[in-house]
Amino acid sequence: DVAMDVLIKNSLIEMYCKCGSLRMAEQVFQGMQKRDLASWNAMILGFATHGRAEEAMNCFDCMVDKRESVRPNSVTFVSLLIACNHRGLVNKGRRYFDMMVSDYGIEPALEHYGCIVDLVARAGYITEAIDMVMSMP
Repeated sequence: DVAMDVLIKNSLIEMYCKCGSLRMAEQVFQGMQKRDLASWNAMILGFATHGRAEEAMNCFDCMVDKRESVRPNSVTFVSLLIACNHRGLVNKGRRYFDMMVSDYGIEPALEHYGCIVDLVARAGYITEAIDMVMSMP
């Protein structure tokens, strides 16, 4: 059953990522004949939490590419913001935050605001961080 295969492989990807075995996670991911949103999110978050921001962003680009055409969700963007935060990529983080709303119609949740505020504050944009906090719903 294809759905069960995807579920099991997604669980393996998450496990390998949590253990820091990104190479094994990538092998499972690359070997999948069918990937769903959870597959992509697991890899993006795995890269993000282990400081591999470029790979997280490349994974996102492949995910939304015409060949894969998987629509990102709220979790996807939290993962991308985490990736940007770990590497201090302020402009990229701002772009993903804006893209989430303008391109995908995803309303920012507390997790998104927390990531973007932390990102800009760590980069020294304290006034912008305060303005974001004040404008949060």
